[in-house]
Amino acid sequence: MNASKQSLLLIVSFTASVLATLLPANVYAAAGELYVASFSDNAVYKFTSSGVRNTFASDVRYAAELAIDKAGNVFVDTSEAGQPPFIVKITPSGTKSTFATGMSVTGMVFDTTGNLLVADAATHSIVKLTPTGAKSTFASAVDVYDMAFDSSGNLFGVDFAGGNAGQGKVYKFTPTGTRSTFATGLTKSSTIAINAANVAYVGDNNGNVFKFTPAGAQSTFATNVGSIACLTFNSYGDLFASDQSGARVVKITHNGTKTAFGSTTSFPGGIAFEPARGLPLNIATRMQVQTGENVLIGGFIITGNASDVRFLVLRGIGPSLAGQVAGALQDPIIELHYPNGHIEVNDNWKDGGSPDTIQQFGLGPSDDRESAVLEGLGAGNYTVVMRGKNNTTGVGLVELYDVSGSSNGSSGVKLANLSTRGLVGMGDSVMIGGFILGGNGGKVIVRAIGPSLTSAGIANALPDTFLSLRDGNGTELAANDDWKNTQLAEIQATGVPPGDDRESAIVTTLPNGNYTAIVSGYQGATGVGLVEVYNLQ
Repeated sequence: MNASKQSLLLIVSFTASVLATLLPANVYAAAGELYVASFSDNAVYKFTSSGVRNTFASDVRYAAELAIDKAGNVFVDTSEAGQPPFIVKITPSGTKSTFATGMSVTGMVFDTTGNLLVADAATHSIVKLTPTGAKSTFASAVDVYDMAFDSSGNLFGVDFAGGNAGQGKVYKFTPTGTRSTFATGLTKSSTIAINAANVAYVGDNNGNVFKFTPAGAQSTFATNVGSIACLTFNSYGDLFASDQSGARVVKITHNGTKTAFGSTTSFPGGIAFEPARGLPLNIATRMQVQTGENVLIGGFIITGNASDVRFLVLRGIGPSLAGQVAGALQDPIIELHYPNGHIEVNDNWKDGGSPDTIQQFGLGPSDDRESAVLEGLGAGNYTVVMRGKNNTTGVGLVELYDVSGSSNGSSGVKLANLSTRGLVGMGDSVMIGGFILGGNGGKVIVRAIGPSLTSAGIANALPDTFLSLRDGNGTELAANDDWKNTQLAEIQATGVPPGDDRESAIVTTLPNGNYTAIVSGYQGATGVGLVEVYNLQ
């Protein structure tokens, strides 16, 4: 594992087309700063991760609802004196333009393809606007105040019902617009947000936040939050609420703990986080797990202040791979090796110290024999080892998720130079690693290391690597055998070129999406190899 350039962060998350069904849905890279529309201040504010407020845009009259697209453009419904309301688009640099007119907006949300869904009280409908502003009706004869999508593309909308006690509802719309009633009996329900596990949270003007499982079971999540105008999640599972009566933003952790995050001068409305920008969330690698030096070994570095921590979920997956690959590892064990020599071991994840919290993050493995631990880790070098119980062997998957919240002191530390080492075989036993690029995508270098491992004492190092980079559909985007044969200058300029001419590397700029790095031996060679992916931005 090369730590010579720690400013290069390994890209965030893993999903490959052959493994997509194994990973939790709706998991995103770490969100950036929080944007808040302030109706009385005629402004849009931007809050840092520590709650420091800055003005992002001024002279946005009666700013109420707010949504942000993948490119970081902020959309706000507003109006001018004597003019009908309209939606203004504000670029990340602050340039304003009119995006759409003729609607009385009570809620806005973007779908995954970049269409803006708008709840329009004037026509009692939900309107879909394409990125160019073309309008169509998504659903008619419905009045909703706020909306949110689940990971399957279903849209959920809250019906305020005039504030009448017990008459509020939550509607569910399929991707084609078919409506059903998801929840009833609410009072002054005004906003909804849905987390990574597809659990819906509904806030009301009485200061309550109710929690609904995907099946619709209701419980009380938080009370006394204030007059809630809007809810939104950051990517770590923390819920944020704009409180109009307190002129503030409240943060609620996944266990219900409330803290004041930031204040506005008056009347906050819509809130949303800017999109992910390629920050670390997780890495996963699938490969053949054997014994001795041929177990799966991963490494990562946390840089920053010694007193700060990042909260990580480490998972070892095996039985769930059955049906996807032949010879899945039937009972994995994972070990987390600390810099001071301490080792944290987990066999069956429900027997660990934090199964309920892991489940709340939507990261509980689907098989009880699989492994998972939740740890708060400070700066240092860490090693992850995955093996089979009683020295059994098979194809396994190791995953590392960053679930840090922004208020736990984690802002001063970051993940750097994650990598995974193990035996590279043939067929289903090649090494498969992957990542997701969020936001606007980014420039990356992918490395496949083999011969250099000999100098680290590995007796069976892969003698000659071959690297294939593929998109989420499995289409090959680039391939490399010997790194000096292509992109020599570009690879050297990254500061992390491979140490042996027979090793592989690819430098490329990619849009947001899912990608897979497949490492094999040239002409069928086998041996211990290492895969790494760095973000160069």
